[in-house]
Amino acid sequence: MAKPSPTSLIDRLVDWIIYQCKMLRHRPGLWWNSAWIRKDEFDQSLNMDARVLVDMSEEDRKKYISDLVRRRNIAHERDLAH
Repeated sequence: MAKPSPTSLIDRLVDWIIYQCKMLRHRPGLWWNSAWIRKDEFDQSLNMDARVLVDMSEEDRKKYISDLVRRRNIAHERDLAH
């Protein structure tokens, strides 16, 4: 098995750092919106944020959408209960 070239490792590290820097500006909002699940299913925290989706990797995008759907369903159930 061939070892990855140092250039390849550096490129991957630079890509990772750039991705983390792009996501850093979104993390406070993502955290705040998922800190607790609102009772109102139409709360703005349950809207999909296109600016975040553009900067996310495919894996993070799937996790984000899955969590958003989960929180929307819980909020919907709470709305029906009241």
